[in-house]
Amino acid sequence: MISGGGKADDSGGYGKGYMSASMDLDGDGTDDNMTMQYEEAWDGTGALTYLAMCPEKAIYGGNVMTADCSLSGNWLVQGGTADSTYQEDSYSAQAYSVSGVSSLADGSYHLVISSSNPNNNPETIVGYGEIRGNDSFWDFWGADSSGSFDVWTIGSSSMSDSGTDATVAAN
Repeated sequence: MISGGGKADDSGGYGKGYMSASMDLDGDGTDDNMTMQYEEAWDGTGALTYLAMCPEKAIYGGNVMTADCSLSGNWLVQGGTADSTYQEDSYSAQAYSVSGVSSLADGSYHLVISSSNPNNNPETIVGYGEIRGNDSFWDFWGADSSGSFDVWTIGSSSMSDSGTDATVAAN
């Protein structure tokens, strides 16, 4: 599951998030669990200018590893320098409401421009969502403040049309 917040305008942006996943990290054929926090910034052209990650918890080959992400020394800076221009003060990351998705099962989804195939045209992806039980998170970066979109299920090797239409509206 991924959740996050941030802020952007024509000059650039800033994002901060939390991610949890299960995957085979050590190649032993068994899924390992992990959680991490991340921060990123980009300029007006969309180029990444800063990226840092904190591996909060990992169960790797039966061993538990943890890091306190409130300590700056536990953050791994992948590149660039942090910029405080886009901090989240009084900003809501959930600037959009997504409706029509309540019947979807737990999973990861993309919002796609209607009648498009994101497997062949990835530029038609305009949003992302995660559903885990009663928790859900949706992010939308489409140019319009509202619209109707196809919902595609994100699989392990490709995406498939879920047959669900979603409506996005600005809050």
